[in-house]
Amino acid sequence: MNINKLIERYNCTSSVNGAFIALKVINGLGNRLRAYAFYAALAKKLNRKLLLCWEPGVGFDDTTFHDLFTNTVHLINGKEFSDIQNNSINLNDFITSSKCGINEISKGIPFDDTLHKREVLNNNREYGFNILELANPDYGQIPLSIETGNNVWENNFLGIQENYYKELQSLTLTNPIKEKVDSITSNFGNTYGLHVRKGDAIDKNNSYSINYYESYDDTYFIRLMKKLIKEDDNATFFLSTDSKESYAKFTRNFPACKFINNPFKQYYVSDHARPKDGQVDALIDMMVLSRTKKIFGTSNSAFSTLSSIIGNKKLVLSNKKPPEIKINEMQPQAKKIKEIQTQLKKIHEGISIITAIKDRNENLAQSLKTWVDNPIVNEIIIIDWSSSEAVEDVIKKYEDKNIILVKVANEEKWILSHAYNLALQFVNYNKVIKLDADIKISSTFFDVYELKPGIFYTGNWELATTLNERHLNGVVFAYLTDLLNVNGYDERITIYGYDDTDLYNRLYNNGLKRKNILPTGLTHIPHDDSMRLKHQKIGKRDTPELFIEKNKELTESMDQWGLKNHNTRFNVVKVDNNNYNCDRIKDLIYLNVKGTLADRLKTYYSCKKLAADLQRELCLIWCVDLDCTMEFNEFFINELNIIEKSEIPPLENMDIYLFFSGQSTSKHINLFNNKDIYIESRCACFYENGHIVMRKDTNTFPPSFKKHLRTKAKKLIPVPKFKKELREYIHQSILNVNPHNKKKLVLNIQEIRND
Repeated sequence: MNINKLIERYNCTSSVNGAFIALKVINGLGNRLRAYAFYAALAKKLNRKLLLCWEPGVGFDDTTFHDLFTNTVHLINGKEFSDIQNNSINLNDFITSSKCGINEISKGIPFDDTLHKREVLNNNREYGFNILELANPDYGQIPLSIETGNNVWENNFLGIQENYYKELQSLTLTNPIKEKVDSITSNFGNTYGLHVRKGDAIDKNNSYSINYYESYDDTYFIRLMKKLIKEDDNATFFLSTDSKESYAKFTRNFPACKFINNPFKQYYVSDHARPKDGQVDALIDMMVLSRTKKIFGTSNSAFSTLSSIIGNKKLVLSNKKPPEIKINEMQPQAKKIKEIQTQLKKIHEGISIITAIKDRNENLAQSLKTWVDNPIVNEIIIIDWSSSEAVEDVIKKYEDKNIILVKVANEEKWILSHAYNLALQFVNYNKVIKLDADIKISSTFFDVYELKPGIFYTGNWELATTLNERHLNGVVFAYLTDLLNVNGYDERITIYGYDDTDLYNRLYNNGLKRKNILPTGLTHIPHDDSMRLKHQKIGKRDTPELFIEKNKELTESMDQWGLKNHNTRFNVVKVDNNNYNCDRIKDLIYLNVKGTLADRLKTYYSCKKLAADLQRELCLIWCVDLDCTMEFNEFFINELNIIEKSEIPPLENMDIYLFFSGQSTSKHINLFNNKDIYIESRCACFYENGHIVMRKDTNTFPPSFKKHLRTKAKKLIPVPKFKKELREYIHQSILNVNPHNKKKLVLNIQEIRND
């Protein structure tokens, strides 16, 4: 290999004494130590001196190397490292990742800015060399530099793995740190080490957080501890974690005698891509872990790995990957599947509680305490569905970062299916339990009901021993994957009842086994049906039982809800990591009214109600023609949302419904494809059982709409010029008083207008 060409390429100068490797360590303590140990071993292999640059940065504080260790090292500052880097062979050009570092550095092909590193390395280049050639005294003056937090010793690369271990094990603690480590470990007996990394590793802004997945799940480690205690009652534990909340969960689950603590430790905020305080405490934890009997650690964490190497102890890593969604590849819902798969890449192992509330603060205050106190729960997501009460007043009592409040604005009607499906979009953990605001949960619930693939747990009213226990039927505990696979709750159900049964049926039809939750693990806060039906549009004779039957008929009359259906969309504004504001994105109905003035008014008011039923906004198009030769504002002074015909978007992007015949007819409507609707009609239109129904004859109108139409007609305010005529016209045409003079009356209006 032509080393001289390499020297020429890197413009190495004789002004720099090159018999060294200049190393700048970066990131956290574990990353820094493994990089230091590897390149110290490599430097000895190449008969070189190691120059170490150890400065504050991302993932670290201002703790110096000699604040931690007494080892003799040649330290340089950042400016000195930068000068060397500009006059040396920069190994960063050869080592692009820990996964492929071995091959790349051994091939030693320099980086070409015009090509991706991997593409360059897959081709022969004139600058290729073997790094071991640099051990030759003839090339001893060629300086090397690298800025890294990694090592590349896999497969005993360069034969230095053993020396790498020795470098780590030869790190000598300063006396203050050693005294603290000795003090803690003096109490060790049959002591196991646990490393539960959180902090910046699970920060949502960290694109690598998925790599840690289950490894930092408290539930995994708590169950592991229970298993070890069952096998050996004398087992004790040293817990190393950067999460004060996690430490509290562990200590609530086990007696104090089971823990050997680090009494010197303080907890600090740890955000991704920011400096990280508490590095002395971190080193104490690492060294204490290294002296335990066996270490159970976080996968993809250098901290866990180095503890085991330093102490020569066995390391067991939790290394599960996120479950992949199982979808029939023949299904056409490719966009929806992609959205789900994207969401699942961001989830972690753990348990999320989801709830939704509209003016239930009193109940929430009682239930929330049991949720927060449960040591297994990782997060609580609360959907505030336009409550008139301040939900923050309940939440602020708990300084728990795992409570996420999502406030939804401008929702007068309570719609459970929409609220809970919105909650699923904010879930960060792979197991979800849906609890209404009036459900308390026991501290041992998740010990009894351990979720496994292929099953889901639900409440069951048939097992209730009291009337109050029947209301536990809506509780469901399932994998997020399974809930998303069936597209959550059926959003066509917009009134109380049957939403839970429908969901359970679809989960079962999707191949899952349903298991019952006994009433003993949950408590329903008693209240009457008036609270249950509050914020629902109901009649005097409506009951919960009636609603359940109506929704059952509705779901059975339509195709099963699934990924082919589109969910309600929301604009989401992030306030901070624990607070979000949302408002519904309302799809539109463009209504082009036709026919006489009476036809148009009936069509408009019926479609106004139709839009409300479908949670859409109505845009009115009022075109003058032979049937109606005047604009709306020439008749009435009321303000309507009228647009010009030229403002209508292209019709090919909408669902189109045209109604002109005198006979009643209906057409199926796809409510959840996120398309706007265009209706052109001279007849009243209603939403009934998944169809838009057109009715011409007033006698066939639903009784409730007749009353609604009369109320709206009375609120029409005629322009002064036609006040008398229009009052009479409305009575004749809409209120059905003496309809025989309608034609003559219209002619009279036209005559006045022409004058």
